[in-house]
Amino acid sequence: MTLYWSYNSIPELEDLPEETRKEVWKECRMSDRTPWRTFLLNTILGTIMFLCIAAGTAFGKFYYGRIGGITGGITIAVITGSVCGFIIAQLHIARVRPRIREYLCSHGKTNQQSM
Repeated sequence: MTLYWSYNSIPELEDLPEETRKEVWKECRMSDRTPWRTFLLNTILGTIMFLCIAAGTAFGKFYYGRIGGITGGITIAVITGSVCGFIIAQLHIARVRPRIREYLCSHGKTNQQSM
């Protein structure tokens, strides 16, 4: 799986001007055909992220309890929260890419090299 650090690194968008890139990204990520699926996915991923942060905090307090106390728990929580947030962003980009292709084809802004 290819990792994308931002929407600028998505192959379908990388050859477009910055203004067009922002417009296409905003239009495609906001236009979901089934809003309930987006709500359900965000709820599930948010719950998983919360559980990871809670587990990381508990682990940090237990493992680093003698050394750093609450600081260890907070450090682990920040690390697990960042990793979970990055994973959620990657899943979101993977869901939006097909819509980007459709949008570019329907608006005549096709990027042939990335298809």
